[in-house]
Amino acid sequence: MDTQNESIFFYILSSEISKQLLSLIKEYKNNNELASLNIVDAIPITSDCSSKFCKKIVVNNVEQVGNEKISFSYKFNNSQEIEVKANCIVGVFRALADILAKDNEIQDVTEEIFTSYKKFGTMVDCSRNAVLHVDYMKKLVRRCALLGFNRIYMYCEETYKLKNEPYFGYLRGAYSAEEIREIDNYAAQFGIEIVPSIQVLGHLEKMLQWDYYKDIKDGERTILVGETKSYKLIEKMVDFWRKNIRSNDICIGFDETYGLGRGQFMDKNGFVPPFEIFSQHLKKVHEICSKYKFNISIWSDMFFRMGSETKDYYDLGAQIPENAVAAIPVGITLTYWDYFHTDENFYDDYLTKHFKLVGEDKSKVAMAVGTWNWRRLFYDQALTEKTVKPCLQSCRKNDVEEVFFTMWADDGAYCSLESTLLGLVFASEYGYRNEDDVNDEHINNLFKIVSNGGNYHNMRQCCAINIEEIIGFCLLHDDPMYALYFNECLAQKRLTIEQLRFATNFVLESVAKSTDTELCDLKKYLELSATFLQKKFDFITNMYQKYKNNDKESLNALIDEIDEIKVLLEQFIAEFRKVWLANNKFFGFETVQLRLGGQLARWSEVKQTLSEYCNDEIANIEILDEVFENPKGAGVSHVISQMLTTNIF
Repeated sequence: MDTQNESIFFYILSSEISKQLLSLIKEYKNNNELASLNIVDAIPITSDCSSKFCKKIVVNNVEQVGNEKISFSYKFNNSQEIEVKANCIVGVFRALADILAKDNEIQDVTEEIFTSYKKFGTMVDCSRNAVLHVDYMKKLVRRCALLGFNRIYMYCEETYKLKNEPYFGYLRGAYSAEEIREIDNYAAQFGIEIVPSIQVLGHLEKMLQWDYYKDIKDGERTILVGETKSYKLIEKMVDFWRKNIRSNDICIGFDETYGLGRGQFMDKNGFVPPFEIFSQHLKKVHEICSKYKFNISIWSDMFFRMGSETKDYYDLGAQIPENAVAAIPVGITLTYWDYFHTDENFYDDYLTKHFKLVGEDKSKVAMAVGTWNWRRLFYDQALTEKTVKPCLQSCRKNDVEEVFFTMWADDGAYCSLESTLLGLVFASEYGYRNEDDVNDEHINNLFKIVSNGGNYHNMRQCCAINIEEIIGFCLLHDDPMYALYFNECLAQKRLTIEQLRFATNFVLESVAKSTDTELCDLKKYLELSATFLQKKFDFITNMYQKYKNNDKESLNALIDEIDEIKVLLEQFIAEFRKVWLANNKFFGFETVQLRLGGQLARWSEVKQTLSEYCNDEIANIEILDEVFENPKGAGVSHVISQMLTTNIF
């Protein structure tokens, strides 16, 4: 065969795995995503990633033996074969990706990889405006299979369609039953379990905004506990998922239920301690889920907040009352979520606290750690590395059986999941290997395979747009005259204009030396993001300085830059639209357009106001006067409705 040096051949001894591998190859061929894969009866596909060796890859029967931790192995033998063994379908795909990432280093290599986890996956946020379309969900499934994830949580607050509930998910891009079944059926081919993550108490503000649901509304975000209509709706939610997915697991939320019982509930029942309301509701919802044969998990934070004098989730001194522990239904899984701590000992302590809550049954504690993409313009690798590493080390040490990596989309979903793929690859490697065994070059090769030619190192450099945890999302939206977030960061000495210039220049240099493919088709997006931020805050800094010095001549010259900045913002909006629609349904993008379109109007206002001042039509600019006079440094919210302006929005 003349193409031997460009091909890999698979002898599939398991009919069960053959179908899935063929399906994977077909999908990747059609999408032009993966390098060379050949099965004995498949059409040869040109190889790129593994062109330096040619072997027969033998996949032995997959031995699915219940709840064992995910494992796989492969070894090179004298028959010019690579023998693959795995205890689950996902293990085969992870082995396949690992072999391709080895490139020509596979010679005489034997690898045995055992994760520390039985359930290992990710969570995608399909509620904060960005609802992934079905094709992108399938793409995520394929990538997760190659990364060895056997679970994908779909976080859907009310973005799914319920029969005879016209306002549930109305104009939110809600998934139909057919779409969920299509995603679930597809994922099952790859050994991946789709797990619904819904809300049945808090985080339901988008549903509760409608008068249609006024009878079941407690507060702005919480459902009315004890109301029969509430439980009829919840039963519809549970029934929807029972009919459309295979999984017997469901996460029902219960997190961040601030103000519980302080609205319509109190009007009807008087004051009842929040924990009693919480426990009553949990018991009732648990009964509903049990009826539909679901095992439930909830986020654990409210137990700790109720036991903390400061209502802090991460209060090491929190004393959870015995009656609270006793009220936890038998068999429930508590999910400890922590996206912040960098100390392994903290995770040790908090996992121990969680184990005590479930009677030391470690299988009933799951760990959620973040691949930081929320409120970011681009994935935040630095923050992810600082938190994921100690978290995984602690989970190994404490025999945690389930870990998953969250991809939230708080306040509008600005970060493309193409950039967050950096975090999933990183998390996969550190999940499957001990830290000492992780190799940067192997990560780069793995990323190239999974991302269809992306360059891990080049992409990672672009994470510099996240300046020392400064929230780029807030800088993007900062008002060009108030600049609340920027000014607070300056006052707190968290940021200087020099740092911002350095970071944006670094990103622009990294982008310039990379191809669009190497940056996962985000080259123009990154270029526009960095250029706009740099021009915007150079202008704001100069405007403040020249106004303070009453330098009208320089201010007048500065006005000419505004039209260029507006053009950059228009180009960014157009490019962001392309990135959005590549991943998501159209619903939700109008929020981005409304916010940034509003900023375009504000730039026009800056131009007009400066012109009036320079032409002596007005004596001063009141906003700028007060920006200089008032003390700063007390902090400003990173929630957009609170950081754009100090006025009603």
